[in-house]
Amino acid sequence: MVAMSSRSLGFGIASRERKSSFGFLKALLIIIPGLLLFQAVYMFNDKEATASGKGTLVKSGSKNIAQPSLPVVTQAPQSDDSDDSNKQSADGGKLQKEQNDDETPKKQENKPTVIEKRLEFVHITKTGGSAVEKVGAGEGIIWGACHYMNLTEVGCDKADIEYIAPNYQSYALTSPWHTPPKLLKKYVETAQYPYTDAELFVVIRNPYDRIISEYYCPWLGFQAKYRKNVKKDKDPNDPVNLNWWVQNMVSTLKNATEEFEMKNKDGIMKLEQSKGVNEDKYILAQKHYVNQAEYVFDGDEVIVQHLVHYEDLGKEFDALMAKFGIDATMPSKEKSGVYTNNEKKLSYKDLDSKSIKMINDFAKPDFEKFGYKMVDDKFQDDYSLKSTFKSEP
Repeated sequence: MVAMSSRSLGFGIASRERKSSFGFLKALLIIIPGLLLFQAVYMFNDKEATASGKGTLVKSGSKNIAQPSLPVVTQAPQSDDSDDSNKQSADGGKLQKEQNDDETPKKQENKPTVIEKRLEFVHITKTGGSAVEKVGAGEGIIWGACHYMNLTEVGCDKADIEYIAPNYQSYALTSPWHTPPKLLKKYVETAQYPYTDAELFVVIRNPYDRIISEYYCPWLGFQAKYRKNVKKDKDPNDPVNLNWWVQNMVSTLKNATEEFEMKNKDGIMKLEQSKGVNEDKYILAQKHYVNQAEYVFDGDEVIVQHLVHYEDLGKEFDALMAKFGIDATMPSKEKSGVYTNNEKKLSYKDLDSKSIKMINDFAKPDFEKFGYKMVDDKFQDDYSLKSTFKSEP
């Protein structure tokens, strides 16, 4: 009874085990195809992502993970020098960048070249020269008349050249700051010549416009303010008085110039300057309206290296200062003007045909050498006072 029960029990257990094994196999048959299908779908998606450039497959453990693409950094070749290798590794490609930078031509900066030589100013009358001296004095620079005397109006008080005016009116020695350098050099000692070993600049002006300024000059102009024993009973703004004065002044200056340049019987110019010899009361000695070419040229030789045009004074002066590394600029005429005549009403357009002809004849070198345009007998509305030449002779 007991034995039978045991067999029956063993058979029951075996029967349950067979059923359990059959169920497990059945489950495997269902699960395995599902796993294979899932893996196929996953791999297909990874390949699509890689092919589309959206990511790069890298291994992390036993899994493939999509990572974002990174910029390609060109590495420098490994050197046998361990220090270079360490630098390459630590800098992460910086060494290669430095090498590439060295190979690439660097853009050159267009910095202006500063002229190291000393710059001196030669003061031609009625070209804004006092304004130039004033700007220089403001920067502690001694130019022009400031070499010879202290001028309250200009602001200079450190004259460095002893000057004793001659007891006669001398073209060469009176007011030497207005004397052409080529002439001054012949008559004074080195200590009295301010232009040694310097580059020179002048301001030049259209001869028609310049003579109007001479007309209103307080020293030598019509009914000059600072001239003694001069009657002031005529209207300075009357064109009739202007043209009378211009014609008389140009004629007198021309004769005085020819006298000074007169040659003796041996063909040598009489350049003596002493009392009674080539003496002039006012005109030539003060150099008012002497041709500007007399300052810039000695024959074909250029004496003055730098020209500034009065017509573009501020712009060209500032550019010249920058060229020499001088921190100075020209203010507006209202701020920089010295000895300015605010009652001036006439202009070059008030010159009549006779005055124009006399100016053309006398100032011909200035028109030709500096590119100012001549007119025949009257000015057209489109006439320009500006020179056609650049700022360098």
